[in-house]
Formats: sequence, structure tokens, C-alpha cells
Amino acid sequence: NPRAKLQAVGRDKKGRWQYRYSEGAVRVREQKKYDRLVAFGRALPRMRKAVDRDVRLPGLPREKVMACILRMLSTCFMRPGSEAYAKENGSFGIATLQNRHASVQGDTVRFHYRGKAGKDQVNELRDRRVARIVRELKKVPGKDLFQYVAEDGTVVNVRRRHINGYIKEVMGERFSAKDFRTWAGTLIAACALARLEGEEIEGRTDRRKLIVAAVKETAAQLGNTPAVCKASYIWPSVLYSFEKGTVLKTYFKTMEELIAARSHAAERALLELLKTGRSAAAELPSRARETKMSRRMRRSPRARRLAKAFTLH
Repeated sequence: NPRAKLQAVGRDKKGRWQYRYSEGAVRVREQKKYDRLVAFGRALPRMRKAVDRDVRLPGLPREKVMACILRMLSTCFMRPGSEAYAKENGSFGIATLQNRHASVQGDTVRFHYRGKAGKDQVNELRDRRVARIVRELKKVPGKDLFQYVAEDGTVVNVRRRHINGYIKEVMGERFSAKDFRTWAGTLIAACALARLEGEEIEGRTDRRKLIVAAVKETAAQLGNTPAVCKASYIWPSVLYSFEKGTVLKTYFKTMEELIAARSHAAERALLELLKTGRSAAAELPSRARETKMSRRMRRSPRARRLAKAFTLH
């Protein structure tokens, strides 16, 4: 039934369930993702104003610690992390970092930890207020780095739900730590493409090579493989627009410039690019984000039997 939302189900090599949805369902989902990304970009000035206010609070209240975390998410692009992954895999994210993972020297904070898939992650941030807060946090008893002091004086370990709750408070919508990585990936890629536009280009093939270079650059900053970065953290219309000759009019020239900025015309330029590239790439997302697993499932006889069994009426 081509009108059914769910077309097929199956398990991958690791035994995880995978789902194949109809083109229409994928298009609706991608539209929601697009709206979310644009709304996130528009909410950034409001978030930064709140963060700049809260990092100045005395002591270590919830708002101050959360503001410190959001400033790090905005500049280091860390994964949120979860207790389950920390216990089962020994991999960490910003919510599960421990004291041993952080060091402070002057105004510079350095994080060295084991991330997703066992990859070593190193993040450095030069920020006087963040350095001061992290130095205070390392003095709090306990192995977890991020803890805050509640109103009754108890010390609370920060978890992902606390971070997401604060994000909603200061941004007005139910965004998550992952949205920071999606925005950063899209922005870094768009700026890289605009910078590469200055190089000599002859035909579409060369543009595609530059896209590969931009994706690799973005992946290195996010700590992902290029394939995962392109599929999950770069909005497709940015790449599609570049193939058609459209790039950011204003952009960060270096990562240092991006990290140091609290607000930048490049972000406004990205919002404009997303709006102009929306209609041009309307047909792109469902094909560009289709996984190899989905393609195999679509054409195999067993997948067709599964699709029939799981059809939603």
C-alpha cells in the first residue's frame, strides 16, 4: 500500500530495528526538521542573552551551571551523552563528563574523553567565564564534573533532562542538545563552502569535490565520520544550493572566529540561505537521506512481505 506511512521493518546487523517509511511520510518528517532548524537559528539571540546573564550569577546555582554548558555546546559541539552509554560503553558526552576529563589553564578549558564508538575526543575552549566556572566545579566533591547546588543546599548531578529543560526555558521551545550539533554542522559546512567558492571551479564535478572537502572539515569539528555528518548534521539544501551556485554572502573564515562569536552575520545569512534553498531542494531530502538499509529493504522480496504485514491502515 503506497499510501501507508510504514512500508517495511527489519533488523540491521546489530539487531536494531530499522523502519522504511513512505515518501510522503519522509517528506512530512523532513519539513518538520526544516522548521525546527530555522526556529532554532532564530532563537539563538534569545538564548545567548539569557546565558550571558546566568553565567554571572554567584555560586553554582542550576542556571549558572546550565548556562556554562550551553556556552560549551555552542562552541565545542559536544554530544549530550547519557548515563547508559557511560556505564555500558565507557563513552561520555557533556552531561556525563567527569572531573578527570577537564583541565583548566588560565582562560582555556581542555576536555579529553572517550566519545561515541570509543573515539578519543579533545575539545578546547578559551572563555574566561567558562574557565572560572569549571575551576569551581572541579572543587565540588564527586567524580561528575557538572553539578549544581539546589536551593536547599543539596548537590545535584546534571543529567541530559536538566540541560534540555534549561534549553526550553531560555529558547522558548522544546529543543535539545542535539539541535546545537545540527545547527553547528550546517553552519560550518555552509561557511566552508562559501570559503571554497573562491577557488577556481570548472563544472559541477569540481563543486562536488569541494562538497566532499567541506563535509570532511565539518565532520572533523563534530567528531563524526563524514558519512554520518552529511546524513545527520548538515541540512541537505545547503549542499544542493552550492551545487547550483548559491553560497553564504557572509561567513566565518576560521573556526576560531566562529567559536569566539556570540552572534554573527553568518548565522543570519544561513537563515536566508535555508529559506531560499527550501523550494529548490524540495525533492531532495527523501532521496538524499535514504539509507543503504532502506534501499535493500525496499527491493527485497522479504521486505515486501514485511511491508504488507506491517501496513498501517
